[in-house]
Amino acid sequence: MQMPTNYFIYTLILLYLSCQGVASNDQKYPVYIVQAGWHTGIVLQTVDIPLKIFKEAQPYTQYKYLDVSWGEEKYYQIPEPGIFVSMSTVLWPTRAVVSMSPYSREIKTYYRQPTIIKINMTEKRYFALCRFLSNAFQKDKRGNVIPSTFFRDSSGFFLAKRKYSMFRTCNTWVALALKKSGFDISPFMLVTSKQLFRRLEKMDHTHYLIK
Repeated sequence: MQMPTNYFIYTLILLYLSCQGVASNDQKYPVYIVQAGWHTGIVLQTVDIPLKIFKEAQPYTQYKYLDVSWGEEKYYQIPEPGIFVSMSTVLWPTRAVVSMSPYSREIKTYYRQPTIIKINMTEKRYFALCRFLSNAFQKDKRGNVIPSTFFRDSSGFFLAKRKYSMFRTCNTWVALALKKSGFDISPFMLVTSKQLFRRLEKMDHTHYLIK
């Protein structure tokens, strides 16, 4: 019995659409872990950010990248902190801030002598990461982020929920963000960037852009 031509074409269309669906589910979202100087942050491509989940990124969508990082409020914002500020950040828990720094230059040339690992994330993990980042901020009763007032104009720095301490650094925070995104990485006893990158090397779907 000969199959009707219309039925055959309809079947081909269904097969094509189902393949397209599988391809879209396999989409990978690039995320970059960048360490430069004392700075370790998470860098996202703004075009990928789901603003319904991470609405705090909305003001920066005209840029190509958004560097989101976490650190001690005073140490992070003073160009040369000095010994007193440095000691105060490790002797007892202090206020932390989330920094959002947008830029459009190529990621390899934006930082000075960086170490950069690229992670290709599934949609589920990427959205979980964006949810973690959104939840990292302190927010007012209207759900808006609260700018740091350490300087009169602390542009790009916002109060964070967690406090900074000797055993809870920006590197610990990055590892926690990835753990909450579904990766097999532990933030326990992770303080330095060297410890962080050793654990990143063991994760799946990661490779160095600059080592």
